[in-house]
Amino acid sequence: MKLFVRKSKNSAMKPGQAGVGLMDVIMIIIIVSMLTSIALKVIPPYLEHRTMDKILSAFTEDPSAVAYSKHELRELIARRFDLNQLDAFDIENNIEVKSSSSGTSIALSYEVRENLAANIDIVMTFGDDYFISN
Repeated sequence: MKLFVRKSKNSAMKPGQAGVGLMDVIMIIIIVSMLTSIALKVIPPYLEHRTMDKILSAFTEDPSAVAYSKHELRELIARRFDLNQLDAFDIENNIEVKSSSSGTSIALSYEVRENLAANIDIVMTFGDDYFISN
């Protein structure tokens, strides 16, 4: 005995498709693959920048960093970048060290350009300032 059976007016009509069609699956695969491709291009530069930020922020918290000259500070930054596998980063063109009577300022400014597909690029711009006070 069937209790909750609903009879349609047009019992001769076939029911519509239920579920996901082939085109829907293809669109979902395309969207997921595009988002994955973008994430694989964008996430590594942000992780590298976070590492650089930690390295340069450590200089602002170190009281002995005041005694370093500009050249010594650049060498220390280069060594710490090498230690953290940031070898490809151009320190000479992207990090500016200025000394003044109140302290030393470090300016980090660079951009990363990643090729997404054909002639489509993703450009990420990073810039931070750090100050080591006397």
